[in-house]
Amino acid sequence: MPLRACCGSRSRSEDRPRRATGLRRIRDYSLPKEWRRLQENHGQTSFIGKILILEREALPERGVVVLIRDGVGF
Repeated sequence: MPLRACCGSRSRSEDRPRRATGLRRIRDYSLPKEWRRLQENHGQTSFIGKILILEREALPERGVVVLIRDGVGF
């Protein structure tokens, strides 16, 4: 079962976490939680397979929508 984690920010550019911080959050926070959840519920583990990084938005007022089939949250 794939890891379904989203890290993002809509704050001003000077307040945004750096890319390395976001990737670290995925590896150090989201992945271990998903790993434990899958191990307890399904007897398998998780891994990070793909990471999508959106570098910038052409129009600052536009938002980004992430569609996920399953409910997520910890």
